[in-house]
Amino acid sequence: YFEILWREFFPLLKLNLLFIISCLPIVTIPAALTAMNRITVTMVRDRNYFMLSDYWDAFKRDFFRSLLAGVLVLVLVVLFSLSIWFYYMLGQAGSKFFMLFVGVSVALMIMVLGSAMYFFPMLAMVELPTGKLMRNSIIMFFTHFKKSLPAALISGAMVLGGIALYPLSIIFIVFIMFSLASMSANFFLVKPIEVPVLGMDDTPSVNPAKERSQENLLSSAELGEFPQWEDEEGEN
Repeated sequence: YFEILWREFFPLLKLNLLFIISCLPIVTIPAALTAMNRITVTMVRDRNYFMLSDYWDAFKRDFFRSLLAGVLVLVLVVLFSLSIWFYYMLGQAGSKFFMLFVGVSVALMIMVLGSAMYFFPMLAMVELPTGKLMRNSIIMFFTHFKKSLPAALISGAMVLGGIALYPLSIIFIVFIMFSLASMSANFFLVKPIEVPVLGMDDTPSVNPAKERSQENLLSSAELGEFPQWEDEEGEN
């Protein structure tokens, strides 16, 4: 992790600024997330990339699919947030039974956010229809929870910490918060995408039966259409 951070520190600064600029129209935020993940996935995989051209290629190529996923995530997060508030107020005013629904709503919102954490890097990385990407994202959040948990905790702590400490954290937010959070999450998530979805790992499995059962639930895919990955795809 620290080797990647040392190697990519200044590109992460550029990427963060590029991400913020491309988010300014608001409606472009989902596509900007996909494009940023396109770069940070490549950083984690230690492959060559061209910051501007690769970013904008991913931004334009997956704009509408990113927007669809972004709107869906936003709607679900708002609905579950309202549900949490509604049942919490009912629980405070009357029966504590309603606190059970608070817990269910929290769990569902965590599932949505955790699945989104997989969706955007997978959209930038592989070739699959949107529906299959969403299905894969939900399944992988649970089947690779040992990777999902640290990815969510570390990247979430960076973003929430930056927001909570604003305006003291303004320099951190502007120059590296988003790109560092993306790279940190993908440090844990790239391998789960490479192994069961792309079938890239040749190392012996500790529990092959369990891994085969998980792989049967997922839709397999090929690497995304980016020039510098074509040779690698051919090798696999």
